[in-house]
Amino acid sequence: IYNEMCRLLKSGELAVPALAAGASSFRASCERSGKHDFSSQEVEYEAGGALQEFYGTKARMKKFAVHVRVDVVGALRPHRPNLCG
Repeated sequence: IYNEMCRLLKSGELAVPALAAGASSFRASCERSGKHDFSSQEVEYEAGGALQEFYGTKARMKKFAVHVRVDVVGALRPHRPNLCG
C-alpha cells in the first residue's frame, strides 16, 4: 500500500493540493469495498506514512488541518520495491 501510494504521488497521478500548499497537519482515513488481505487501519497507516514522507507534513489523529480519505475498491497492483525512500 505504501509503495503504491508513493508511485502515485511521484507520478503525479495522485495529489493532495492542501498538503502541497503547506497545510500544517493531516489525517488519513480509509473506506474499503471488496475482500482484501489488509485492514482499513493498515491502509490509513501506510497511506499516511507515504503522504507524510512525500509532503513532509505531520500526520495527526486529532486537531488536523486536512482530512485525506483513501477509498480502496477492488485489488491493488502487485508489490513494488520501495519507491518513496
